[in-house]
Amino acid sequence: MDDAFRFWTAEYSKLDVLLTCDKRFWNAFNSAASKLKSEVKVVVPKQLCEQLGEGPTDIDALAAKYPPFH
Repeated sequence: MDDAFRFWTAEYSKLDVLLTCDKRFWNAFNSAASKLKSEVKVVVPKQLCEQLGEGPTDIDALAAKYPPFH
């Protein structure tokens, strides 16, 4: 429900991108995207990093480079 409200807000505000960490919402949106005809793209953090040219986005590579709690 929260992501649906955030999507509506992004649509109303004419934003380009909505960042979500909810994979179920992301999957549901992508399944229905053609029907919604929205200009807003719903992305997960990894996709956003790739679009911005930031990397590495591989969580395993990041964990190897910056091991937690020495």
